[in-house]
Order: sequence, then structure tokens, then C-alpha cells
Amino acid sequence: MKHPPHSKSERRRSNRQPVTLFVKKVHARGEPELCRARDLSESGMYLVKLPRPQIAESRYTWLEFQLPGDERPVRALAELVRAREEPDLAGRALRFKYISPKDKVRVARFLEAA
Repeated sequence: MKHPPHSKSERRRSNRQPVTLFVKKVHARGEPELCRARDLSESGMYLVKLPRPQIAESRYTWLEFQLPGDERPVRALAELVRAREEPDLAGRALRFKYISPKDKVRVARFLEAA
């Protein structure tokens, strides 16, 4: 049974805030890649790749990033939701599949204060 298409606002469960954070993305084979987060929500983030040699994309990847003013890194397992290759919009939309309860609270507090 097909479901009717949803608008982006209906699919998104939490509001996104613009951010500039560097994120270490670790691929399935263990290759690290440095990216920049363009926005962040409690349920995911949008990453922009920094210029470098291409690494094959994985559906799931581990992310590690630091929130401003917080020394401990946030770690999350993320799923690739959408990839864009247009020059001005190139990036990856990722949904958090696992983030520890403590890290989830830290992200929520950061977003509330933004």
C-alpha cells in the first residue's frame, strides 16, 4: 500500500538550527572524513563535505562532534537519508539512529539555547 507523499515539514520531527560545527565521520571500513555541519536537530544533521579525495558512502556512519562550550564529544550512529551533489547544495542529510540518552539531552539543551 502506497502512502501519500509528505511535505518536508511533516517528515521532520524536530526543528533544525543553523550551526557551524566540524564533524568527524567514520565510514564502515574505518576511514575518517572531516565534514562541516550546516544544521543540527535532535534527530539529525546536514553535513557538507570538505574538499578531499572521495570515500565511498556508507548507509550508516558514526559521527563525532563537539558542541560549542562543551568539551566532551557527542557520538551518534547516523543513517544517510539524502545525498545532494549540486555545487551550491552538495551535502548529506543524516538521521541519528543511535545517540546516547545523555548526548541527546546535551544536543537538546544546546538547541534550546540557540
